[in-house]
Amino acid sequence: FNKNAIMSILCNQFITIKDYSLKFFYFFIFSLLVPNFLVADAIYLLVAKTNNKDNLPYIKSKLHNLQLNALVYKSDGIYTVYSGPLKDEKEASYALKRAKRSFAHADIVSFDTQTKNATKKGYFFVNGSLASLTLPYEHTIQIGNIPLNTIDSKATGYIFEGGYNFENNIFVTMSFMNAASSTNTLTNLYSSLNYKINIKRLEPYVGILGGISSLAWDKSPMLEANSSPSTSLVYGLQAGLNYDTGFHNIALLANYRYTVMNHSIPLKIIDGTSITASSTLNHNLVHGLNLGVQYRF
Repeated sequence: FNKNAIMSILCNQFITIKDYSLKFFYFFIFSLLVPNFLVADAIYLLVAKTNNKDNLPYIKSKLHNLQLNALVYKSDGIYTVYSGPLKDEKEASYALKRAKRSFAHADIVSFDTQTKNATKKGYFFVNGSLASLTLPYEHTIQIGNIPLNTIDSKATGYIFEGGYNFENNIFVTMSFMNAASSTNTLTNLYSSLNYKINIKRLEPYVGILGGISSLAWDKSPMLEANSSPSTSLVYGLQAGLNYDTGFHNIALLANYRYTVMNHSIPLKIIDGTSITASSTLNHNLVHGLNLGVQYRF
C-alpha cells in the first residue's frame, strides 16, 4: 500500500459520508461518554450464594431453564449469583415467581447498574445479519476514452459472525460477508475489536476491523472486455447497538460499518500493438448498514 495515498483517500472520503451515517456514528461515540451517574438504579434477583465453584454450572443451568440469565460476583470466597437487570418492579415480580421454583430463597435487590457487584461472565456468540451496502467508485482516465457499462453501486447480502464477549465489555468477532449488486460481488473476511457499555438491555458499542476483501465482476465494467477479480486488504470503523431480549439468550443487533479498501481495476483498449485508451476503476470505500440476530451461549 501507498500509505500517504490511502490516508488521503480516507480523509477526503470520510468528510463526504452521508449525514445519517455520520450522525449514527457520533451517537454511539457520545453514548460511551455518558457519565455513570446518569444511569438509573437497576433491579436484579439475588438468586443464590455458594462457596463451591462446582455448583455454578448447576445454578446457571437451572436459571437457563427458567429463561433467566446468570451474573456471578465473587467476594471472600463466596460466589453470589444474580439475574437481571430487570426493567421494572412488574418484570422483577414475574421473574421472582419463576426463580422461586428452583431457588426458594431468591429475592429482589436494587443497586447501580455500574456497580461491580454484578459482573457478567464472558460468553461466546454467533450473529446472522442482512447487509445493505453502498460501494462508490472512481473512474480515472489516463489516455483516450474508455466506455463503461452501467455500474451498480448498491449491493445487498448477508454476514455471518462468531465471537467472544469478555467480562470487561470488550468483545471480538470473526466475520464473513457476501454482498452482490447487479454488476459485481464483494466478499470480505475480517475480524473486529470492540468496546460496549450496558444500559439495562441496550448495548451500544464502537470498534475497529481489519481483514481481506475480494471484488469479482459478474458483468464487465468496460464494454467488450473482461475484468479479473481484485483482492485487497480492508479496514475500518463500526458502531452498533445490541438489544438483549431476555428471551432464550437472543439479542437483536444493528450496526453501521465504514470500511476502506483498495480495489483497483486497470482498463485498456488495444489497437494492434498500441494502447489507444487506458483508465483505472477504483472501489475504495464501503458504507454498510446491517440488521440481524445474535445468539449467546
